[in-house]
Amino acid sequence: MTGWYIDLQIPATIRRRDGRDHSSPARVPELVLTTTTAPGQRGEEAEQIAHLRALAETALIEQDNARIELMELNSQLPALRCERDQLREALSELKGQIAALSWERDALLATAIPLCAEVSDLQTKKEELLALRSEIQALRRRKSSLEQSVTELHRPATERRRPANRTFHDS
Repeated sequence: MTGWYIDLQIPATIRRRDGRDHSSPARVPELVLTTTTAPGQRGEEAEQIAHLRALAETALIEQDNARIELMELNSQLPALRCERDQLREALSELKGQIAALSWERDALLATAIPLCAEVSDLQTKKEELLALRSEIQALRRRKSSLEQSVTELHRPATERRRPANRTFHDS
């Protein structure tokens, strides 16, 4: 006879019959604690059980939310894969343009260096020009003043103006 039976002397174990006269022990998992509890501890155990049930319920809700989020993410995967492929294509095109753009940059820099020197030279000349213009304006004002003084000197003495504020008294 082969089969399983509970050992009556050790209730936590079951034994198997091999068809022979000897038995081989096999452990039975303990599903329930068999400790004796005082009446005050039963309330604490009930609170713990309620707390564990609340935790289990929260865990189930979180699991459902995680499943929903996973389904949403899985639904987004095809669009994201398509976008990734487009970005890869664009990246490969851009990589292909790097050499040409580097050459163009180098050519522009080679042109820009002499232009920078020329711009600097032109700025210096512009500053000199401004200084000369202001000097020319000052010379023109001085010339005008001198011409006016010369014309007054060439006029006869009677035509020269007397200052309006001066009055002469014969005493």
